[in-house]
Amino acid sequence: MMHIKIIKIFILISIFIFNFNLTIKADSSNDFEIDEISIGDSLFNILDTETIKKDTQYFYENLKFGTVALYNSSTYDRVQLTYDVESDDYAIHGVAGILKFPDNIEKCRADMKKIANDVKSLFGEEAINRTGSFKRSHDKSGKSLAFYNDFQFKDNSAINIYCTDWSEKMTKENGWIDELKISIYSKEFSNFLSE
Repeated sequence: MMHIKIIKIFILISIFIFNFNLTIKADSSNDFEIDEISIGDSLFNILDTETIKKDTQYFYENLKFGTVALYNSSTYDRVQLTYDVESDDYAIHGVAGILKFPDNIEKCRADMKKIANDVKSLFGEEAINRTGSFKRSHDKSGKSLAFYNDFQFKDNSAINIYCTDWSEKMTKENGWIDELKISIYSKEFSNFLSE
């Protein structure tokens, strides 16, 4: 069963690379990579302590997980790394690649749909797929929307793919641009998010 899953992961990653020029790959049975960064890697292997402390943002009321963004990717506009601040090695539990789609939410959603269809066809019943949309809480006007495709695996790890369509006001005030985000979550981080 695990061997079949590894083959499927490799095929999925190949489809991502071919169709979307994304550098996501699997090197072993238990890790995906985005820009050569995997779930379980130590954040200290990527950034120094001073940079981590200076650049970490806390998006959750419970401060167990912090997030840092990298802007030096040759493939993505940014890569986000979510790590366990309580672990000795700052273990990474979330890796996300983000691509901007300025004023082109239709292209973003078309690419999201292609990726989601590939994930669904490869993993079938091994993952529960949920789709939909919601209003982004950052925009009190309710005009900014996110469209999502979430895949939850039996061990509770997840792949989340979504497009955010920011309102003109949010783009003007904050410089936020419509984007496609592909995230891979460990089961620990996925469980944390569902609490």
